[in-house]
Amino acid sequence: MKAKFFLSCMALAILFSACNTTNRTPKQKIEQQIDSLLKDKKATVGVAVLANDETVAVYNNQIHFPPVKRLQVSCGTGCSG
Repeated sequence: MKAKFFLSCMALAILFSACNTTNRTPKQKIEQQIDSLLKDKKATVGVAVLANDETVAVYNNQIHFPPVKRLQVSCGTGCSG
């Protein structure tokens, strides 16, 4: 349970970071940051970063995750570069 909480917190931190820098950070750099954070973890995690109705970055999107297990974060007006 603590591992899931930790992974959720880290995913939120990455998403907020990516949301604030979408106009400045290329897609590959965001995906590399997500990969470097999650590569050593013993968990199956999928991450999608969306901004302005456009996919900015995805990680592990080839696996179908049930909607109940998704974590959606709304950045509000902080994403408007």
